[in-house]
Amino acid sequence: MKKYKITFVTDYYELSKNKTDFYQKVCRDAPDKVKFCKKWHNKSITFKELEDNIDEFGSVIFDGNTFKVYNDWNE
Repeated sequence: MKKYKITFVTDYYELSKNKTDFYQKVCRDAPDKVKFCKKWHNKSITFKELEDNIDEFGSVIFDGNTFKVYNDWNE
């Protein structure tokens, strides 16, 4: 089965690496979001794996190439 890359509206794991005070506070206030993004960071999954984990992912959009997880506000 083909695997597709996972991306996030807001990648809290990447933000946690940013050393500015603002992003450090954002990540301190949302440790569960950092942990979730770290778990799936740079991973690729099949549709079946997505289906099996949909409760964890929540809202997901598939554009034909990637699964985009809507874990934050997006315009």
